[in-house]
Amino acid sequence: MHNFIKSVANAFHQTVQKVMPSAKIAGFHVVSSDLEKVTIMAHLIITNPGPLPLAFTNASYSIMINGKEIFSGSIPGGITVGAHYASTVNIPVKIIYRDIMACLKPGNVNSYRVNACVSLVLPVIGSHRLPVEITGDFSLPNIPEVKIKDIQIGNASNEEISASVQLNVANKDEIELELNNLEVDVKLSNVRIASVKVSKVLLRKKSSICMVIPVSLRPKDMTNALLDWIQGKNFCSSVMGNVDVNTPWGPLKLRF
Repeated sequence: MHNFIKSVANAFHQTVQKVMPSAKIAGFHVVSSDLEKVTIMAHLIITNPGPLPLAFTNASYSIMINGKEIFSGSIPGGITVGAHYASTVNIPVKIIYRDIMACLKPGNVNSYRVNACVSLVLPVIGSHRLPVEITGDFSLPNIPEVKIKDIQIGNASNEEISASVQLNVANKDEIELELNNLEVDVKLSNVRIASVKVSKVLLRKKSSICMVIPVSLRPKDMTNALLDWIQGKNFCSSVMGNVDVNTPWGPLKLRF
């Protein structure tokens, strides 16, 4: 008798599972943004595999970054999910930039968690709640540090001086940085003496590389800065440029 009851219970459970609804977050898109906030539309898909329609009553949701809640809310229902049908519910999410920045850890891996709870009314069973959860992580890079390490003079004449500029490119983050289209301008006393463009550079975490740039200078263009350089005196040097850093959302252009 016990085995019979257990078999009936298992058969009933399997039958119920076949017609039980499910819910998932299928994606999102940006609706609008300004200097203070961004509004995102999340797409929640409710699937009803059963033979009877279901009533969607409401849904609550929250977003957490690094264990801190940055947004929560709820939306009313009022729609019916047809039998053997899937309905999409659009959920507007308004995120304030300052709330995100307070939780982020630049240069490290950041974790996120999206929780949602969908309330439905099922035939026979009555009220039913479907939990939905998405977790993951993303990297938020810092700007690579680019500095002049050394400038070495080669052959010199009255018309031309050859030299090499050594640049140190450092990644101080705890994550790898994949740099694309690294563009660097080197200046002495506001006179550009070198430009370089590298298509791709991989920087391991907490590491640096040295780039050597050959330059050819004309003394008449350098005037006082060149004389100070040759005599070993202090001179004003600067490094400027930009780089594309790969992120989960696509290339991010950073300036330095």
